[in-house]
Amino acid sequence: MIKFSEYFAILGFALSASATSGPTVDLGYVRYQGVHNETLGINTFKGVHYAAPPIGDLRWRAPVPIESRNNFTGDQIVDATVQGNQCVQGVPGWVSGVVANVTALLAISAAPPPSNEDCLLLDVIVPSKPVTSSLPVIIQIHGGGYTMGSSTSSDGSQLVGRSDGSVIYVQIQYRLGAYGFLGASIVREDGVANAGLLDQREAMRWVQRNIRRFGGDPARVTIWGGSAGGGSVAKYPYWNNFPNETALETQYDLLRTASNCSTLACLRNLPAAALANATQTTYFAAYISGQYPYGEFYYVPTIDGVIIRDTFSTEFERGHFSKVPLLTDHDAFEGATFANFSVDSVAMATANLKQRIPLAGPSYFARLYELYPLSSYSEGYFSAAFFQSIVYKTLSSYISSVSTENTVFWRLQEIIGDLQITCVTYWMGSALVNTGQKVWKLKYSTGSFLHGATAAPLFLASSSTTNTTQSDMMKDYFLSFAIDLDPNSFTPPLSNLSRPYWPEYVDAQDYGSGFSVLEVNETRIGVVTDQDASARCDFLQANAFAAQK
Repeated sequence: MIKFSEYFAILGFALSASATSGPTVDLGYVRYQGVHNETLGINTFKGVHYAAPPIGDLRWRAPVPIESRNNFTGDQIVDATVQGNQCVQGVPGWVSGVVANVTALLAISAAPPPSNEDCLLLDVIVPSKPVTSSLPVIIQIHGGGYTMGSSTSSDGSQLVGRSDGSVIYVQIQYRLGAYGFLGASIVREDGVANAGLLDQREAMRWVQRNIRRFGGDPARVTIWGGSAGGGSVAKYPYWNNFPNETALETQYDLLRTASNCSTLACLRNLPAAALANATQTTYFAAYISGQYPYGEFYYVPTIDGVIIRDTFSTEFERGHFSKVPLLTDHDAFEGATFANFSVDSVAMATANLKQRIPLAGPSYFARLYELYPLSSYSEGYFSAAFFQSIVYKTLSSYISSVSTENTVFWRLQEIIGDLQITCVTYWMGSALVNTGQKVWKLKYSTGSFLHGATAAPLFLASSSTTNTTQSDMMKDYFLSFAIDLDPNSFTPPLSNLSRPYWPEYVDAQDYGSGFSVLEVNETRIGVVTDQDASARCDFLQANAFAAQK
């Protein structure tokens, strides 16, 4: 969750409502009619176009701003009361077998839900009784491995309701899979790589041009994302290798073969269903042929020299990142969702890791396993609350290999979690602290304990979670950061709920205090020393080059 402040000045406010027609907003080029939720005290405008449909010749091209290419007429009022199309979804080849039995638990779809290429849409959630005519704005970039997800994956309705009129929330969509991240040379020559990232950028530009019409302040925008959305905020898919030129050309060739096309022009002219089927075929064909490992995704952002100029580690070492305040978090068992459940031997685990870390040699693995000895995964490790939770009991009832006796699997999931997400929060936090920015870090050790566990307290109604008070506190921390750049300062006007103080990651007045993290577990919220500031994470950072293909 990163706050950007170098934005334009606010110009006006043009939101209106009537008892019969619902809330409407006039954007100058079109009007939208939204839906009012009396219980939450919010108005929502769903499926608002920010760019022209990327179909036909616009496939694999930069998004075209909707103001310059649309079919709107005169005083047309567009219905924004129902959810718009989501972008074409994909299913990685490894989402099968035993994983399919626990898809609900792992929040992974077993089959693509209905989707459409006309999906460059966003939803704007506005309080019906704003405390000011110039509210701070949150832009949410959804996760899903750049392959799945939609604007409703991290729906902000509960957050805006909780804010008591204090914030506007914009949840955006972007092209996924091959539609958003086909990066072969021919695509770069006659189109763009990283079209999905360009979509995100265009949605942010739309916000700058239009959010004042909803009562938002374009100079106070916080960008927020989880999983692939978090990678998008950082502009780097830090949990996935960047594909090299050979891999990019192979992707393109595989897609052409699956679609019976020989040229990019043919791919652009394919009927929507034919392209969707061909794209899904490539996910499974590529996985079966070993082009990407269990737990990773096939089409992801790539180094194109324009949007992404180098690797995550290199760019951060060079200081090529926005120097802005940061709130970052991770869950207790980040790697479990992405580790192969069938792994039960050191040889299998090493083979899986070699796919993820292709340049790792014998000395790398010798040091890696020295830092992650199997002896660490013993009685003390398995005394963690997760192993007594209903989540673990359900998981282990389906998959015997995740039992506490399989120490190889639990070591593998911890290495993957550290490599892809956990250590990244330490690296990013440290880098920003060194530039003088304020940073706050959280570890979430409750709920599902797995990747994405914070979604429940942040986006669901607090009353529907296992701990209502804790969920309210989580919402308040994140809202406070978006509103005041400090997770401690803001409390919703109608709330009298106090919460523990969340100290900055590094105290600029007392370096000796180390790295402070707010940990949320099943029984308390309190400050602990960051266990990610460790030899393990330092080793992975120093050898980040090994993970590049």
